[in-house]
Amino acid sequence: MFSVWNQTIARAISAVGTHEFADRLEAALASVVDFDILMVFAYSRSEKPDCLYHNMDSTRARTVVGAYVSGPYILDPFYNTAIDPKATGVKRLRDMAPDQFHKSEYFRQHYKLTGIRDEVGIICRPNGWSGVVV
Repeated sequence: MFSVWNQTIARAISAVGTHEFADRLEAALASVVDFDILMVFAYSRSEKPDCLYHNMDSTRARTVVGAYVSGPYILDPFYNTAIDPKATGVKRLRDMAPDQFHKSEYFRQHYKLTGIRDEVGIICRPNGWSGVVV
């Protein structure tokens, strides 16, 4: 398994800065973990999030991405973690979400509509952004 990871992540790293990077990163991650959706959001404190990549069809993307950036992102635990300059690493939504998450405004306004059951995010700090979450 790790030989496949090493090969696929090396391919992704060699594509940094090109249009092939996101697809190669997705392939690398898929070699070690099973997931349905991959999204990459860049966050800044003063602007709406920018979805840099997603692997969804356009209909689902309107619900998951389009609706999210229209406002509910402000209530998202990943947003709050992304703009916290001390936070880095791999985070699970279930570990960051407040108690009674399923009764929260964010859950009602957005999360319930997406069909997503849980999330894992890799928090990065590239120059020019408060944070990027993969």
